Amino acid sequence: MIQLRNNRSKYVGIDIQQQYIKLLVLAPQGDTYNIQKFAFTAFPEAVDTTSGIKKPDEVGAKLTELYDDKSATSDAAIAVFGSLVAVHETTLYNDCELEMQAWMEAQKFVPDLAGKINLDFHIIGKNKADANKLDVLLVICRKDMIQSYVDAIKLSGFNLKIIDVNYYALERAFSVLAKQLPEDKQNKIVGMLNLDGSIATFIVIKDNELIYSNEQTFNIKPIDNWLIDLSHGQQKAEGADVNTAKAAIAEQAFHMLQFFYAAKQNCQLDYLMLSGEHATLPDVKVDVQHRTNIETMIADPFLNMSCNKSNCEEMLHRISPAFTICCGLATRRS
Repeated sequence: MIQLRNNRSKYVGIDIQQQYIKLLVLAPQGDTYNIQKFAFTAFPEAVDTTSGIKKPDEVGAKLTELYDDKSATSDAAIAVFGSLVAVHETTLYNDCELEMQAWMEAQKFVPDLAGKINLDFHIIGKNKADANKLDVLLVICRKDMIQSYVDAIKLSGFNLKIIDVNYYALERAFSVLAKQLPEDKQNKIVGMLNLDGSIATFIVIKDNELIYSNEQTFNIKPIDNWLIDLSHGQQKAEGADVNTAKAAIAEQAFHMLQFFYAAKQNCQLDYLMLSGEHATLPDVKVDVQHRTNIETMIADPFLNMSCNKSNCEEMLHRISPAFTICCGLATRRS
């Protein structure tokens, strides 16, 4: 278990993945953030992509142990896999009954699940064909599919305020990461590939808007305690496990790009950012860039952030890519 904390806290972003549980609290500081609390621990097979958290009581207890600060704010935001939700784009009339319209539309989309779903919606903008309507994105999830997350957070003592989706958390993190792009790459088409456990989450941003998302499982063998060793500077620079993992990641990146190009035939990716636990593997961007022929960089959400603790910067930046989804959750303000 690794922890970094001080006496102040704001909003807790919690990322529960297949191999690790991570949490992060950020506070605005000028045009960047201060890291107020930071913790993670290994928890193999904590969650399943189709059924959620396997052992909510154990995950809840581990989160309580990680946070360990009864005096601090404990409102939490979590993210679930894209496989647990349905996303539907529609048009609704622009009036005061927008939420009711959204519920009616969702029930048409899943008529057999009336009363058994949770709904969130996001206004994309005005409909180009009808000025009286709005383009709206509906995010629909069966209550039983996320109940294990609700149970784990409740057992941990946190106040669960937001249930997000991995690819929307990544989109939000991009607002922090965009500053890392070279100046000539600003406002270009940028892909973000997040790799945690055997889950690859891919999004594409154009003009600061999400235009594509995809999430897949892929065949990769996790390296035991990789992040723990990495945080202590004890990672292996090479070896059969590391090289096999990097080859699998490069192939998955190529595979997901083919899906993107098939769906968006008039779009060409200008830049690719790697994030997630596997993005901390040494020189993995070289393997990915060679396979995809796209300029590739490693996301560093903690770049230019302060942590108010001496000698923490080097350790934080070694494992920073693994906290990209956490960063997207911790920067939510509503």
